[in-house]
Amino acid sequence: MKIGFIGLGIMGKPMSKNLIKAGYELVVNNKERAAMDELAQCGAETAETAAEVASKCKVIITMLPNSPHVRDVCLGENGIIYGASEGTVVIDMSSIDPVQSKEIGAELEKKGIELMDAPVSGGEPKAIDGTISVMVGGKKETFDRFYDLLMAMAGSVVYVGPLGSGNIAKLANQDIPQAHKIALCDIPKNGAVIRYGVTLGYAKEPIQKGDWINEHMLHLPESPSLKHMAYGTNIVDICQLPKPARATWMGYPNENGPAGTRNLLGIVTTVQCAAGVLKVAAEKIKKELLPKYPNVDGVVAVTHPYGCGVAINAPMAHIPIRAITNVIRHPNFGGQIMVVGLGCEKLTYDRVLPPEDITPENVLTLQDYKGHDAMMAAIMDMAEKKLEKLNQRTRQELPLSELLIGMQCGGSDAFSGITANPSAGYAADMLVRGGATVMFSEVTEVRDGVHMLAARCRDAYTRDRLAEEMAWYDKYLEDGGVDRDANPTPGNKKGGLANIVEKAMGSIAKSGTSPIEEVLSSAQKPTKHGLIYAATPASDIVCGPCQVASGIGLQVFMTGRGTPYGLEISPVIKVCSRNEMKDHWFDLIDISAGDVAVGEKTIADVGQEIFDMILDVASGVKKPYSDQYGFHNDMCIFNPAPIT
Repeated sequence: MKIGFIGLGIMGKPMSKNLIKAGYELVVNNKERAAMDELAQCGAETAETAAEVASKCKVIITMLPNSPHVRDVCLGENGIIYGASEGTVVIDMSSIDPVQSKEIGAELEKKGIELMDAPVSGGEPKAIDGTISVMVGGKKETFDRFYDLLMAMAGSVVYVGPLGSGNIAKLANQDIPQAHKIALCDIPKNGAVIRYGVTLGYAKEPIQKGDWINEHMLHLPESPSLKHMAYGTNIVDICQLPKPARATWMGYPNENGPAGTRNLLGIVTTVQCAAGVLKVAAEKIKKELLPKYPNVDGVVAVTHPYGCGVAINAPMAHIPIRAITNVIRHPNFGGQIMVVGLGCEKLTYDRVLPPEDITPENVLTLQDYKGHDAMMAAIMDMAEKKLEKLNQRTRQELPLSELLIGMQCGGSDAFSGITANPSAGYAADMLVRGGATVMFSEVTEVRDGVHMLAARCRDAYTRDRLAEEMAWYDKYLEDGGVDRDANPTPGNKKGGLANIVEKAMGSIAKSGTSPIEEVLSSAQKPTKHGLIYAATPASDIVCGPCQVASGIGLQVFMTGRGTPYGLEISPVIKVCSRNEMKDHWFDLIDISAGDVAVGEKTIADVGQEIFDMILDVASGVKKPYSDQYGFHNDMCIFNPAPIT
């Protein structure tokens, strides 16, 4: 096989001679004729144009001064694109702008020509003795094919990622941690730093091309205004969303609301004072009663820190009260109400149940019983009656419209927004097209992209509800004496997220592209199908319970840094952003989206994987790792109300 080599300058000439020494046949081209003649004396064939080289070789190496030269040789008059046949591979070993690499690669790809960027380090002496270092970006399988070819000129050849990654690696002026940002051009003081097509912030001091950009170097921009936001300008037709390959799943139908993904006995306290008793009782039920009812998946003691001390009539007390009310009727509890109170709390039964449900069959007050044994006997008796009814439930084949899924991310890194979250967004779009309801949340993590969400709101009312929830949370933070940049966390920053704007752009990706049908306050239940935005806090241990209160049957949780987070009421599927995270927590992470970063899978590939696992877990076919180990967080219900 003949190898084309274009560019016989200070570096290219000795590199091409090393290839000849290694036994490769070369067809060479250069702007200056003298270098071509010298290579001809070494045994190389010469060509007058880049197109002629391409007509004779299926593999072409370019070693040129800068981006315009590479563009001209590849795409200009008599360029490679005009002489190459489909399947040709171009290995550009020049040091050029990574953006240009991607653009040139995209044009070549239209003709079936593949581009790899493989800039070198080491200078003329190492080019002469064949010990240069090569950093390669492109398809991994192509890298593997031509590794030996590159090693004929080099001392080390390293694969660094998809097309453009080689030049990004070459740009670096310092040791830059994985997932962190590198300046692709000089940025003046107060100049905009742009990622995801938005301004992340403004440079505090001049930043040189190749510098590491971190959280200490940026001024945070102003929050986007909530006034006069355009709505309905980015509505994707449902037929344009990816079509799901599966239209049904196996779940537990309910009279009202979504179907259950599990068949659980849920026992809910009205006050923290009863939590200890309830936890002991739940373990006793699991040990002594549950084995008699094989169709019941488990027993969940829903405890929380509220019910007394909270100013029940305060303006914001309705949020935790609503959460407890809705959890009592969670789809996975099958309509069986079991509420345990103490007897002296402020959160009385009538605040969480309608009058018709406040019956001896549904509620139990601990102060009514004389001693431990009597209390336990009463709880066990009530539980057994509920278990008998739950045991009659069986899974049935149901349409996707009976499924309510939550999307959440935590412990994010800079890869989250380009691998895990968009993959989850693709799965979300498939679910929505199939008729399911998908909920995403986290106010501070979407606040700086609120205009993007407004554009996806179907009508002015939904846009106004979005603005209303954002404004409420802005005031909530202001009253607490903090601003939105209290998020990201130290771990987020270590993972490459500079500020909340960057985090928001990545977070929004998990919502996919579907229109937003409804905006909810914390712990509200949806009234529509499709994509729902629920305005919850961003904290994992608060957002999760809020989504549970809204009725999710299952949650998909994206992470870059890693977290053992889980929910006892609703299964949690963990998706990580990097393969290194999956390798590290191989038995804690369910799906890795890291192959997207290295070009071995597409977002659609991983999105399909997530979609399939959602249906398998929802149907009881698979258990995510958090359920296998019983890693379940406390029910930390959001409570902005004052404590008296």
